[in-house]
Amino acid sequence: MVSFFLKFLKMNPLLHNVLSWFLFIILLPLISGIFLPLKIYKTIVILCSRIWRKELTGILTSYDSIFAIDKFHTKPYAGNGTVLILDGHVRIDTIRDCFIENILRVRKSNGDLQFGKMFQVPVNFGGYFFWSNLESIDVAEQIRVHHSFVSDDHEAELHAVLGKMMTQPFPGALWEVLSFEKYNGNQTVIVFRLHHVLGDGYTFNHLVDRLIGKKSEYLVREQKRSWMNTVSLQLPKNCL
Repeated sequence: MVSFFLKFLKMNPLLHNVLSWFLFIILLPLISGIFLPLKIYKTIVILCSRIWRKELTGILTSYDSIFAIDKFHTKPYAGNGTVLILDGHVRIDTIRDCFIENILRVRKSNGDLQFGKMFQVPVNFGGYFFWSNLESIDVAEQIRVHHSFVSDDHEAELHAVLGKMMTQPFPGALWEVLSFEKYNGNQTVIVFRLHHVLGDGYTFNHLVDRLIGKKSEYLVREQKRSWMNTVSLQLPKNCL
């Protein structure tokens, strides 16, 4: 019976339109009664944030808010991580200098930081999440030596350490770069960890490309940009 009625509507566009408008008019009071007050409340919260919470820089999107409920500084579950294995010993100072120069200091054509969220955390105000600038970032804490291998089975030891660190608290900002020294004798493992609220997989892979100064073909989305933005997003020279 239901399938017959649906087929009948498809064969009668006029009746389909009339029925659609009829249902819309009937449901309009219910929709307005639910969504209109929520929209008004959200607008009031945004206005109040601009008056009394001037450190808040903007409201999160609905998608970002999904990950903002995570416990960033106790036990986060929405962290992304990538592992880089480099030949030779790479000093932690070199890693810090690369990250600062290739990511933290990069600016857009208008002078704003290209990756400003690296200096921000979400905070709850009035039931909505807003971006808030951190007062300071300790780069020595965000980018640090995390582990030196001691066992004979370095691969198993690396997997064990990585398994534990993925839910470890973020030190301040919602990212960190960790160095693992003396992997397989003379290799350095670099782990770049980023919370999902700061960006999706495409953003994360672009940051990894910037860190190492090479363009990967893995999950890097091509985007149409103006020539000004294209210039600002050119990859730096390889420094690792």
